[in-house]
Amino acid sequence: MIRPLLIIGVGGAGGKSIRAMKQELNRILESSGYTEGIPSAWQFFHIDSTNDGVGFPAPMLSANEFHSVVPFGARYGEILGSVLEKGGVAEQQGLLSGWGIPVPTVSINMPPRQDRAIGRLLGLADSAKIHRAIQKSISEMLAPSTQSELASVARCLGNERPNVEPQALIFSSLGGATGSGMFMDVAEILKCSTSSSWANESVSFLFAPDVFKSLGAMSRILPMNALGAMNELVASQWNDVSEQTKNYFFKVMPISNFQSNRASFGSRTNFIIDSRSIKELINSNAVNSETADELINSFACGFVSAIISGEIEIHPSYPIDQFQPSKMPFRDESGLMPEKYADSFMESFAVFKFHPFWSIPSLIEPILEAVAVSKNQTQTWVQFWEGRRSRPLVEAVPFEIEMRRSIVTGWFVARIFGLSKIDHLESGRSLKIWNPTLETPDWSGFPTPLLDSHQEDMKRESWVLPQVLASAGIALAQFGHSSDTGYINGYRLLKYLGREVTTSLMHRDQWDGKGDGDMLPSGVRMKSTFIKEWVEQGVKPAKEMDLFKLLQKNLVANTERGAALITTLESIQSSYEEAWKDFVGAAFHHMSETWELREDIDVALSDIAEYVRCLQLPNEKTAD
Repeated sequence: MIRPLLIIGVGGAGGKSIRAMKQELNRILESSGYTEGIPSAWQFFHIDSTNDGVGFPAPMLSANEFHSVVPFGARYGEILGSVLEKGGVAEQQGLLSGWGIPVPTVSINMPPRQDRAIGRLLGLADSAKIHRAIQKSISEMLAPSTQSELASVARCLGNERPNVEPQALIFSSLGGATGSGMFMDVAEILKCSTSSSWANESVSFLFAPDVFKSLGAMSRILPMNALGAMNELVASQWNDVSEQTKNYFFKVMPISNFQSNRASFGSRTNFIIDSRSIKELINSNAVNSETADELINSFACGFVSAIISGEIEIHPSYPIDQFQPSKMPFRDESGLMPEKYADSFMESFAVFKFHPFWSIPSLIEPILEAVAVSKNQTQTWVQFWEGRRSRPLVEAVPFEIEMRRSIVTGWFVARIFGLSKIDHLESGRSLKIWNPTLETPDWSGFPTPLLDSHQEDMKRESWVLPQVLASAGIALAQFGHSSDTGYINGYRLLKYLGREVTTSLMHRDQWDGKGDGDMLPSGVRMKSTFIKEWVEQGVKPAKEMDLFKLLQKNLVANTERGAALITTLESIQSSYEEAWKDFVGAAFHHMSETWELREDIDVALSDIAEYVRCLQLPNEKTAD
């Protein structure tokens, strides 16, 4: 049955989508004999930095349905300044380090902009106004007269009595700049705009890069932005927004009703829409061209049938169901994702098939093509990642928080046992991990080269962890494309090494036997005991590898292995604490990305030391 709808378009593609929907709804209502226009219970609202797209085959929205996040004539420096002045240096560092752009690479007053980071910053600066505008649309959608008006529409269309529960729909592209950078924050602001639970159940429809192939050279940047968006979407499925975002976005900015401690951020459900699914959805014979505008218009017109039939939940299942990854099943088999939290939307329509984001061909194939082209030259590889991340690092790594912390812990276990090897290439850095779990022990790799590092991280030999984590999106895409676990074995090994520690501590990770758990390449599922075997018996994971130099030194001074290891960990921890002092008072764009992981690093080193202390206490048992 039909219901009140808040339909939000974010960015250029999102705005065109809702313009086409409104035009098609008007046509259908008029042909059905309803002459009162679009009912107020169906609110259309476009958020963008410019009100462009005049040539699109649907009328522009009215002035009160469009909200620009950029004041007329404003320059980027002024907008950045308006964000910076809302908080002190600590808040600026927490929010903007690693992704904020101090000087724009493109104009913000003329489309198209290319950096997701700029798009998100524009939304942050204007978040209070977006908040008020969404509240206004909600108020108009739920005005006392709207239910009777919607009932009249239902009768005219031959539908049953309307549902009173509203629904929010968000439309955007994954590879653009403004929309791709803002759509998740718009979903968060929506949650703060009403105390009603329906606002937490928004659904986003996101156009894949292949929809925009007709844009030619301009379309080449879209897969790069899409990788940043994909990383953040995967992270959003299991993680609440970070403390960095909460402390700035929702405490410093005048936005009320924010509820923390949620299991996710952004929309409750996200659907990827590609060109193939659009054509199959509406009958490919009706699509005579594959220009971006015509594909967007076709999808929007087809979507209207779901609005007037009241079957919005079922409609998006069709494009999702059409995806046929080469070898990947419909469930995650990476061994790097926890069991998905219960999702009532998904459970209600479990008959349809849903793929992990990183196994959808229309999303990952353009990303992998862009990676292959860009990494051949140093400068293009640097530009590949510049401006693509638009959130603090812990919101932009495609892992659940404790999974991420197990991987970080595994990184330090690997360093302790001399299992890691960092190489400097012309275009960046690479990392290999000696993998003793393979049938024939050998090196496991990560995407090569790793995504570009901040200059502050490049100054230190071992500060590659942020790039290892961010590059996981590429590794997952390679795995999703080929089903070859070789692309992700490095990450699985780090998780395996780290979980000896984190799953032995009651307040950390859980050993995951549901799904793949700690599945070794041989197909055996087991929990690592490398630290225990070395502390108790002196058995190294790899006999041919040398222990960490500082650990070797401490073993000379203290032959008790556990005590020497704890001393080594404390020294490493102290060295990081000293390093953090270098960034006190620094501008956000001078901050190391490793600094963003300081809490994870501190937790990992403390956890390993605690685990070793437990091994030294024969009467104290650790939790299994």
